[in-house]
Amino acid sequence: MNLGQAYTANGQLDLASAAYDSSLRLNPASAEAHFCLANIRRRQKMPDKAIEHFSEAVRLEPTFVSAHVGLGMMLFNSQRYDDAADHFRAALRIEPRLPPVHYALARIMVGAKRIDEAIVHLEEAVRLQPDNAEFKQALLELRQKK
Repeated sequence: MNLGQAYTANGQLDLASAAYDSSLRLNPASAEAHFCLANIRRRQKMPDKAIEHFSEAVRLEPTFVSAHVGLGMMLFNSQRYDDAADHFRAALRIEPRLPPVHYALARIMVGAKRIDEAIVHLEEAVRLQPDNAEFKQALLELRQKK
């Protein structure tokens, strides 16, 4: 795993990928190796492979918050909003103090025309990160539309 991390830090994603593949051959149940491979695939603009590895990380370790968030973001970017929302909610059940996840969930709720729920998530994002101008602006705009 350390070799994969070193290669990733140096931007040598193909070598990092090979190192994590080796780790998985030794320990196929490594949620961390799947998570690392998912992030490499994300950086390589391979969303289907990233989703596959994030999904496996979550399956292997259901309380892996970062894997839920990563999977949620990939699903969001793939316009699979309901699935993304499920993983964002799972992450928030484990760790409720994640302002960017509340913000992402609010964006999904706006798209689903669930404005009241979006406002709740934006309010929580602002409460948790009061200096974030983007969160404040989104909340202001949404309240004005309501």
